[in-house]
Amino acid sequence: YDVGGLSGRHIRIRGVNSSGSSVSNRLAIYECRFHESTGQSGTSHPTNMSNATTDTNGNSYYTISAGHYYGSYYPYKAFSSSSSIYDVWWALGTSAANNWIDVEFDSTQFATPPTILSLSIGFYNQNDASHFALETSSDGTNYTQQGIFQITGENQILNFG
Repeated sequence: YDVGGLSGRHIRIRGVNSSGSSVSNRLAIYECRFHESTGQSGTSHPTNMSNATTDTNGNSYYTISAGHYYGSYYPYKAFSSSSSIYDVWWALGTSAANNWIDVEFDSTQFATPPTILSLSIGFYNQNDASHFALETSSDGTNYTQQGIFQITGENQILNFG
């Protein structure tokens, strides 16, 4: 599967079926990175997040949000690089409308959002979705679906592009 050069102020991952329609089958992501080069190389985004707006170095280059999360399984945990199975974004109890997670690139740090050519993503074993879509937006309101990808395994990092 080819990520194909995504670029947008926002990049969203949405739980979908094989035809790209939104589903309520929950997502559970424990590690995700967008890469500027193919083969999961080059600069990766976001950096290791310690909360929704700050990385572990104290920088505020990204804002992580989600349509829904369960308990303390906060959205930023999908990008924290923790090895703990409890550091996961989990959308338990989600609906088809809010089954998404979003990375916003800060406009002061990224005057032009980077072009993403590959993706690495891990789905925790509480994941129910069979596919996910990558979507982009320039304004955080209107999204365009860029591709649909099958979730072929859990508790492992899947690489695309």
